[in-house]
Amino acid sequence: MKPLPSYTILLAGVVLASCGYRFAGPGQLPGNPRHLHVAVVENPTTETGIEVLLSNTLIQAFLANGHQVVAGPEAADAVLSGRIASLRIDSVSRESAQISLAGRVSIVLNLVLSDPEGNEIWSAEGLSGSQRYSISTGNKLQTEADRRHAIKILSERLAETAYDRLTTGF
Repeated sequence: MKPLPSYTILLAGVVLASCGYRFAGPGQLPGNPRHLHVAVVENPTTETGIEVLLSNTLIQAFLANGHQVVAGPEAADAVLSGRIASLRIDSVSRESAQISLAGRVSIVLNLVLSDPEGNEIWSAEGLSGSQRYSISTGNKLQTEADRRHAIKILSERLAETAYDRLTTGF
C-alpha cells in the first residue's frame, strides 16, 4: 500500500479545522471540581429501580468523558443530585379503543450541582425526553421488557443531555 502524500494529510487537517470539527477532551464542569459524586436520583414515582438506572447512566456519562467520580460525597469537590419531576407512560398507537400497539415513556428530570457545603453551582430543571416501545398484545412479559428497555435508552439519552448541558460554556 502506497503511503499518503503529506499534502493529503495537511488538506484533511485544514478541512476538519474549517468545518469546526475538534477532538473533544473532558468537558469542564462549573467550578472545575476534580472529584464528583453522583447521588442516587430521588424517585417519587411508582417506577421502581429507575433511580438507580438514572444515577448509573449519569455516572457512566461522566466516566466516559474522563471525569473522576467518587463513591461518597465526603471525598468529592462537587455533588450532582437529581429528582425525577415526572414519569409518564402513554399509548401512542392503537389498533382499537382497547388494544394499544405502542407506548411511550416520558421522563422529566431536575439536576443540581453543589459544592461540598451544599451551595448550588449549577442547576437544570425540566431535562426531558421520551422513548417509544412496542406493546405485545397478549404478552405482558414482553411488553414489560420492551418498556424497561425504552427506559434504559431514555436514561442514557438524558445522561448525555445532562452532561452536555453541564459542560457547555465552562
